[in-house]
Amino acid sequence: TDGLVAIGSSTGRFKDLYLSGGVYLGGTTAANHLDDYEEGTWTPSQGTFTTWTSPTFTATYTKVGRMITVNLKQTGGTIAASSGAKYINGLPFTAAAFSVGAVSQGGVSDLGLCVTSGTSLYFTNAIASENDLIATITYYV
Repeated sequence: TDGLVAIGSSTGRFKDLYLSGGVYLGGTTAANHLDDYEEGTWTPSQGTFTTWTSPTFTATYTKVGRMITVNLKQTGGTIAASSGAKYINGLPFTAAAFSVGAVSQGGVSDLGLCVTSGTSLYFTNAIASENDLIATITYYV
């Protein structure tokens, strides 16, 4: 009966499932083990954007195992043009490794964004004067 028994069906579903451990999806190796899933919000802080006046942030995250995907939207406020390194602090989980994401500023994409470690987003390119920023990045803990 290995792999032949179905639990529920399209017309007879279960409401909730409570487990003391994780779930293996599509196999029995460690790579198939899902042991954590979480969604929530996080609170970004300005970091080295000393010329960023009065930003308003909306930020969410999804955590699946060790993988974190964060979404960040900044509206209002103004980032003055600058060529120095820029950070946004306050990621919901401490990064374990280098990651790269996508960012858009005022409709211009490919500004460059990464997490090297810790809880900060680092912008790899100069930021022009602008007042809207949208970023999505995936990193690992």
